[in-house]
Amino acid sequence: MFPSNQFRLIFYGFAAGFISALTIISITFPHLLRSGCDDKKNGEKKGSSRIKIVVFGDSITQHGFNPANNGWVNSLNNWWTRRVDIINRGFSGYNSQWGLEILQKAVVDENPDVVFIFFGANDAVDPSVKQFVPLAQYSSNIKLMVTELRMKLKEVTLVLITPPPVWEEKLMEMNVGKGKPLALDRTNTRTLEYVNACKEAGQELAVPVLDLWTALEGPSDRRALYLLDGLHLNDRGNECLAEELRRLVLTRLPHLSPQALPMHLPDWTQRGQK
Repeated sequence: MFPSNQFRLIFYGFAAGFISALTIISITFPHLLRSGCDDKKNGEKKGSSRIKIVVFGDSITQHGFNPANNGWVNSLNNWWTRRVDIINRGFSGYNSQWGLEILQKAVVDENPDVVFIFFGANDAVDPSVKQFVPLAQYSSNIKLMVTELRMKLKEVTLVLITPPPVWEEKLMEMNVGKGKPLALDRTNTRTLEYVNACKEAGQELAVPVLDLWTALEGPSDRRALYLLDGLHLNDRGNECLAEELRRLVLTRLPHLSPQALPMHLPDWTQRGQK
């Protein structure tokens, strides 16, 4: 374990059980705990500002605004248009440890209502590569992010996204072309271990998890259809991720659906005559 994490684990550990229990209640019976939040959103925020969502992750998040590949963040931005502001905090090459170290500046300081946490693709790289994070440490980092965000952002809604699958054949081709010393620096099998760790963390802390590895047909050779270079998402992969997130919101977090959120400022039809 990274030394700086030991203090965090002790400090947040006392509160984690209570917060997890409260979160289970809020997900199972959202009407019991959402009234105050709704008053805030329908009062302070209605007509004056919008729900703020931070998407926090690595290059797959950073590229989520790229229109050339039908970026998944762009797609969600369109779905929530005039109701939500999405802030992209994707950092190419980052792993969960580096993400944890910048959590305050990148996420907490934005004071978001919702955070999507999307790390793991770089953590699962070969152990000889700088970005590698051991599996147990990855699990700890994800749990620490969740716990710290809940401590500092009292009404925050969190969603975890697992890393996508890897298509080794294409990845090797791309790595050789880039002159990387290790042609195959990621495998689908090793990535699956991090997928399962992310899902277990979500279950333990009562956070909704989008299993992207399975959504992109990770066990099948068909996973190649969703990947641009064996790792990052192509048009089809981006659209699948956006669609799965829309489905998760509608089924697990319906209070965040576009239909449930007020439009920012009155519709033009409600404007007075000149």
